[in-house]
Amino acid sequence: MASAAVPLHGDGPAMAAPKNTLTTGRLDFGGAPAGLSKDLTLTVGNSGNAPLTVSGITTDNPRFAATTPAAPFTVAAGGPQAVTIRFSPLSGGTPTGR
Repeated sequence: MASAAVPLHGDGPAMAAPKNTLTTGRLDFGGAPAGLSKDLTLTVGNSGNAPLTVSGITTDNPRFAATTPAAPFTVAAGGPQAVTIRFSPLSGGTPTGR
């Protein structure tokens, strides 16, 4: 029995994957009195074609914290999620964080 080599090729659909985006690269809380808090909002977006799970939001400065929604949370494919970031200064100065 003779054999023959046949080239094969196929294209499957692209794998579904989330892609995170942020609406702002910087939040400026301006002046906030010591002992009080100030909230600002950033938006986590998902420009991918699968749900994006955000397992946590961290900062290197404890005066800043993500308050809502609580992590973990899911951003639907193509959707946005508003996230509240709180600044709670203990004293004067200009703290920064990431």
